[in-house]
Amino acid sequence: MTPEQFTAFLNDLANQAQPIALKTCDRVATTFRSNVIRDCPVDKGYMKSQIIKQAVGSDKIMVYVNTDYAVPVDHGHKTRQGRGRAPNYKPKPGGKSLVPANPFFTKNKDKIISNDTLAQEFKKDFVDYIRSRLNG
Repeated sequence: MTPEQFTAFLNDLANQAQPIALKTCDRVATTFRSNVIRDCPVDKGYMKSQIIKQAVGSDKIMVYVNTDYAVPVDHGHKTRQGRGRAPNYKPKPGGKSLVPANPFFTKNKDKIISNDTLAQEFKKDFVDYIRSRLNG
């Protein structure tokens, strides 16, 4: 490889880094969303239907749950057991005063972070791209 070819190769790698990273992020976000959906508790199914993967600008992907009650379900919460003020409020017999966490979102997020999933996947994708350029 001549110095000019090597320079062109490095320029190509620099130009491809962001598109490869975005493709990797999209794949990891899709898998993350699928895992959150799989682990989401279901009462009537609305929360599960509101787990959304969305591009934010040209360089970010966000996965979120579009309900008011996702965070209390994920982290646990207290109830107003016996102290509701709405007309006709009646506490459930044997109801709970503390609903334990069901970390359907947090445990999957923590797994991605602790396993360094995004960095590992990007490294693999980038190395695959380099190999394809060197062999092709």
